[in-house]
Amino acid sequence: VLYNTSVRSEILEKLADYMYSYTPYPTGLRVGQVAEALVKKHPCLTEPGSCNGWNGWMYSLKYKMGNYRTKLRKLGFPEVTCNSLSNKRPGERKTAQKVKKARKGEVKYLPHYPLGETAEHQEQLRLKIPSELKKQEKTTINQLMSSTFAHRRRDVVSLQLNVKEIKDRWPALFNVSQISAEFKRITTVNLEDKFMYMLDQYIPKLLSIFQAKKGAAGERHRTAMNILLQNETLEITGEVV
Repeated sequence: VLYNTSVRSEILEKLADYMYSYTPYPTGLRVGQVAEALVKKHPCLTEPGSCNGWNGWMYSLKYKMGNYRTKLRKLGFPEVTCNSLSNKRPGERKTAQKVKKARKGEVKYLPHYPLGETAEHQEQLRLKIPSELKKQEKTTINQLMSSTFAHRRRDVVSLQLNVKEIKDRWPALFNVSQISAEFKRITTVNLEDKFMYMLDQYIPKLLSIFQAKKGAAGERHRTAMNILLQNETLEITGEVV
């Protein structure tokens, strides 16, 4: 198998495809871990003469990932086209400089436009949002914001607009409800539920910190702590914290 180039290439192609489903830009450490796992699961793929049996697989996989990204870039995949040299700022036009990639938890980092949609039509939808915002049509605003998510991510990730520019173009994004909605669009996680869950985990520690406070800071918390001691329910505890 090691000396059959077509089989080796097919293995690398499948591994590259699998790794891309997690991230288009895996670190060298991650690539090494994949190569090591491959040889451990299939000992027949161990490379004779290699210091660890998988070093060659690691370098081949790095090269394959580069080719895989190039292929997807030509097909217009936004997660990789945003890092092409032509799309970088003049001072950043180096292959490895300021690579844009999803951070932990960003499931929908830079999605495709919806099927049949174009940048021009998405821009038309965006222009409707300010007027709907003035009318406070929350349902319509939410629909428009959801429909234009890919267009907005292009502004944030590909064009790297600053906060003022984003606020001018997407004023609805700075509403409390849309902050939560956008968080869920990107991560698929409900922001408020996640926050309250994590708050519950830290409540005992936070309360002990408040109780230990002395002086003016301690006095400010005294009333709230007394309410809690009289009625120690989860809801009251959360409000106090």
